Amino acid sequence: QTLAQGIIPDSAKLKAMILFLDDRSGSVFWEAFDAFCAAKRRVVRDNGDYDRSLRKHLMLTEKKMGKPITFDDVSRKNGHFFRAFDTYLTTEALNAKGKHGLSQNTIGKQYKCLKVFLNWCFEQERTKPFSMAHFRNVTEDVDTVFLTNDELQSLEK
Repeated sequence: QTLAQGIIPDSAKLKAMILFLDDRSGSVFWEAFDAFCAAKRRVVRDNGDYDRSLRKHLMLTEKKMGKPITFDDVSRKNGHFFRAFDTYLTTEALNAKGKHGLSQNTIGKQYKCLKVFLNWCFEQERTKPFSMAHFRNVTEDVDTVFLTNDELQSLEK
């Protein structure tokens, strides 16, 4: 049902149509990401998890995909974005030791940061809400190391 058929959509439907058309170029996604980072900067002193780390991983995933990331791509459960993002994080991204592939906890953190960004977008009505149940929630237990009394005392000196 469109204007060509003589039907005037309500404002919510019109906004959704405009977001969909604009989103195909990826500009809506990246404009929202920039606005999100700016909003985070006003609240949190260091938003490097988003503005540097997540941005870098998303941009390199976009390059791997060969097309701009859109909200539609991110919303698809078995879409090309998630295969590319996951493959990039697990096999191509450089870790702190300079080797390829991030740890499970680092990958989990990137997905968590992506969810925070998307929830902000939903609240700000930058895109229509969609389920994020298909996002990976990965963590692995880390060894907890405790200091001995001697080590604690040497730190106090």
